Amino acid sequence: MGGNTSDVVVVNAASTVDVIAAVGLARGYGALVLAIDPKAGLSDSLKSWLDTNSTSIDNVMVVDSTGTIPAEVQAAFATAVSGPLGYATVENPAPKART
Repeated sequence: MGGNTSDVVVVNAASTVDVIAAVGLARGYGALVLAIDPKAGLSDSLKSWLDTNSTSIDNVMVVDSTGTIPAEVQAAFATAVSGPLGYATVENPAPKART
Protein backbone atom coordinates (compact mmCIF):
# COMPACT_ATOMS: atom_id res chain seq x y z
CA MET A 1 0.00 0.00 0.00
CA GLY A 2 1.34 3.35 -0.92
CA GLY A 3 0.36 6.86 -0.19
CA ASN A 4 1.42 9.45 2.29
CA THR A 5 -1.64 11.25 3.55
CA SER A 6 -2.94 12.77 6.73
CA ASP A 7 -6.53 11.67 5.98
CA VAL A 8 -7.78 8.13 5.46
CA VAL A 9 -11.25 6.92 4.48
CA VAL A 10 -12.18 3.37 5.54
CA VAL A 11 -15.01 1.60 3.71
CA ASN A 12 -16.57 -1.85 3.37
CA ALA A 13 -15.26 -3.18 0.05
CA ALA A 14 -18.47 -5.16 -0.53
CA SER A 15 -20.76 -2.12 -0.45
CA THR A 16 -20.72 -0.47 -3.88
CA VAL A 17 -22.72 2.52 -2.66
CA ASP A 18 -20.36 3.11 0.26
CA VAL A 19 -17.28 2.74 -1.96
CA ILE A 20 -18.64 5.37 -4.35
CA ALA A 21 -19.37 7.71 -1.43
CA ALA A 22 -15.95 7.03 0.11
CA VAL A 23 -14.14 7.81 -3.15
CA GLY A 24 -16.02 11.11 -3.44
CA LEU A 25 -15.22 11.99 0.17
CA ALA A 26 -11.57 11.03 -0.29
CA ARG A 27 -11.24 13.18 -3.39
CA GLY A 28 -12.46 16.19 -1.44
CA TYR A 29 -9.84 15.67 1.26
CA GLY A 30 -7.06 14.24 -0.90
CA ALA A 31 -7.37 11.16 1.30
CA LEU A 32 -6.39 7.56 0.83
CA VAL A 33 -9.26 5.02 0.57
CA LEU A 34 -8.86 1.73 2.43
CA ALA A 35 -11.52 -0.73 1.30
CA ILE A 36 -11.67 -3.57 3.80
CA ASP A 37 -13.57 -6.80 4.39
CA PRO A 38 -15.23 -6.17 7.77
CA LYS A 39 -15.83 -9.88 8.34
CA ALA A 40 -12.12 -10.63 8.01
CA GLY A 41 -11.00 -7.71 10.15
CA LEU A 42 -7.68 -6.01 9.52
CA SER A 43 -5.23 -7.97 7.39
CA ASP A 44 -1.63 -8.34 8.51
CA SER A 45 -0.50 -6.10 5.64
CA LEU A 46 -2.96 -3.38 6.67
CA LYS A 47 -1.87 -3.63 10.31
CA SER A 48 1.74 -3.28 9.17
CA TRP A 49 0.85 -0.28 7.00
CA LEU A 50 -0.96 1.36 9.94
CA ASP A 51 2.05 0.78 12.22
CA THR A 52 4.36 2.32 9.63
CA ASN A 53 2.16 5.31 8.75
CA SER A 54 0.31 6.01 12.00
CA THR A 55 2.36 9.09 12.83
CA SER A 56 1.37 10.81 9.58
CA ILE A 57 -2.38 10.10 9.81
CA ASP A 58 -4.47 12.81 11.44
CA ASN A 59 -8.03 11.79 10.53
CA VAL A 60 -9.74 8.47 9.89
CA MET A 61 -13.21 8.72 8.34
CA VAL A 62 -15.40 5.62 8.17
CA VAL A 63 -18.08 5.33 5.49
CA ASP A 64 -20.45 2.57 6.62
CA SER A 65 -24.13 3.08 5.75
CA THR A 66 -24.98 -0.54 6.56
CA GLY A 67 -23.26 -0.76 9.96
CA THR A 68 -21.11 -3.71 8.92
CA ILE A 69 -17.71 -2.41 9.98
CA PRO A 70 -17.40 -3.63 13.57
CA ALA A 71 -16.58 -1.22 16.38
CA GLU A 72 -13.42 -3.27 17.03
CA VAL A 73 -12.12 -2.51 13.51
CA GLN A 74 -12.95 1.18 13.88
CA ALA A 75 -11.24 1.23 17.29
CA ALA A 76 -8.16 -0.47 15.81
CA PHE A 77 -7.79 2.39 13.32
CA ALA A 78 -8.40 4.99 16.00
CA THR A 79 -5.92 3.42 18.42
CA ALA A 80 -3.26 3.06 15.73
CA VAL A 81 -3.32 6.76 14.87
CA SER A 82 -4.12 8.30 18.26
CA GLY A 83 -1.61 10.14 20.34
CA PRO A 84 -1.04 9.89 24.08
CA LEU A 85 -4.40 11.53 24.84
CA GLY A 86 -6.39 8.88 22.97
CA TYR A 87 -8.97 9.50 20.28
CA ALA A 88 -12.42 11.01 19.84
CA THR A 89 -15.23 9.81 17.61
CA VAL A 90 -17.98 11.80 15.99
CA GLU A 91 -20.99 10.15 14.40
CA ASN A 92 -22.85 11.76 11.57
CA PRO A 93 -26.44 12.24 12.75
CA ALA A 94 -29.28 10.59 10.88
CA PRO A 95 -31.17 13.00 8.62
CA LYS A 96 -34.47 14.27 9.92
CA ALA A 97 -37.60 13.14 8.13
CA ARG A 98 -39.33 15.83 6.14
CA THR A 99 -42.89 16.55 7.08
